[in-house]
Amino acid sequence: MKKIIFGAILLALFSTSCKKDDQNGDGTPAAGSYINQTAGTTWNFKSTDSSALTSTNYTVTSSTRDTNVNGRVYHIFNNSNGGNQYLNVSGSDYYQYSSLGAGLPAFELRYLSDNAAVGSSWTNPLSATTTLNGTSVTINATVKTSVEQKGGSLTINGKNYTNVITMRTEIQNATVQVSFFNLPVNFTTQNVVQYYAPKYGLIKRSANLVANITVPGTPPTTQEIINTYTVDELMSSSIQ
Repeated sequence: MKKIIFGAILLALFSTSCKKDDQNGDGTPAAGSYINQTAGTTWNFKSTDSSALTSTNYTVTSSTRDTNVNGRVYHIFNNSNGGNQYLNVSGSDYYQYSSLGAGLPAFELRYLSDNAAVGSSWTNPLSATTTLNGTSVTINATVKTSVEQKGGSLTINGKNYTNVITMRTEIQNATVQVSFFNLPVNFTTQNVVQYYAPKYGLIKRSANLVANITVPGTPPTTQEIINTYTVDELMSSSIQ
């Protein structure tokens, strides 16, 4: 089992870097919205990988394009690291549409509901199949999203954000199916939290994940399939 397969799928779930604004019908942002789709708006992030002791900077830019996915209109954002991000707001619900990697299906996730009460949560099923060394590998899990806090404040790089919504993401009941074996995934560490501010969208994301599986054999062996701790923070922005 390659660590990169399951790790890449999990990290793809937490890879959004900006959000677009709900609209009033005249192209202007709705008051209090937690995303922004105005073309030309930019978000400058710093990503720190504590496990690798490295940091990188990247910029997300709102494009002029939309696309239809599963009956929803997704706005397209360009990432300076390469690729695009797809984000939608439907009423008070916010969605992301993420690629899970080459040869894997994309995944649609409701990552935020700005009118949901603290303590409320919802789930999305996740299933992805790929081929590894000629063997089919299927990953199944449930993604739980919870509202952890509302109305808070957070200061990043000297800027204070208010009315912040804190969301927590958890992977539940995860299994890796290889040949005749259906192997449970054991998370020894799972702490994934996102912070959203009105007009700006995502301002911080912290993802600390450590997980392993036990492979049958004589004797059985435990293999680590993901070990990561990354923090993304909004360092500056140009809101149009």
